[in-house]
This record gives sequence, C-alpha cells and structure tokens, in this order.
Amino acid sequence: MSDRIPEEIDLEADDLAEILDRLGEAERNRLPFGLVLMSHSGDVLYYSDREREMSGYPRDPVGLNWLRDVAPCMNEEWIVEGLARCRDCWRLDFMVRTTGDHRDRRQELDLRLLSAVNGQRMWLLIRRI
Repeated sequence: MSDRIPEEIDLEADDLAEILDRLGEAERNRLPFGLVLMSHSGDVLYYSDREREMSGYPRDPVGLNWLRDVAPCMNEEWIVEGLARCRDCWRLDFMVRTTGDHRDRRQELDLRLLSAVNGQRMWLLIRRI
C-alpha cells in the first residue's frame, strides 16, 4: 500500500477494515490514531506503537484481555455487545465519543469499533480529541 500515506487514512473512512487489512505493521504503526485488534473474546492480538505512545500504557498488552486486564474502564455494554456480535459473525461498525484515557481520565476520545475483514476479529480505533 505504498501509494497511500497512512496519515491520509481517516478514522471515518467507509472502507477502513479493508484498508487496515492491506497495511503492513509499519504502516499501521504510523496511522494518526491508535489501533487495537482483538479476538471476539477480547484478547489483544495487535497493539499499535502509536497507541502505546499516545496512551502511555506501560507494558505490551498482546495476549491480555482488553476489558479485564488492559482497559477495565471500557467494560461497558456497547463494547461487550460488540465483541459478542463479532463472535456471532455480525458485521460491526460504529463510533462513540467518550472520556477517559490511561494517561488522562479527562481526555476526550472518538472510539470506532469495526469488524475485521474476516469477521472473527474486531478493530478498536482510538482518536484523541
């Protein structure tokens, strides 16, 4: 995907799941927003360097459960329901604005929950406002 600079990829792009699937790890790490890939059970499969840098989360969360071990503050109905729908192979794509970050609980965030192309995983995209 060398013909497209990652900084040009918008969090609200209609074809974002397909774009993320085509990007290499280095390109994903340069996106202007944080990126987490989870299994339908909520286990972290991928955690971008950008998210690590912006959130200040102190350790590698890959292999940990996002809602139990990494971000228990996100253990809310909308994300639990999203994981369940992903598990049941539903296509999922919605955004929510919320407050609270690892570094700053007052930080406003746009969160987009998006089914991965294969339907068995889910992207969590995090933009600090």
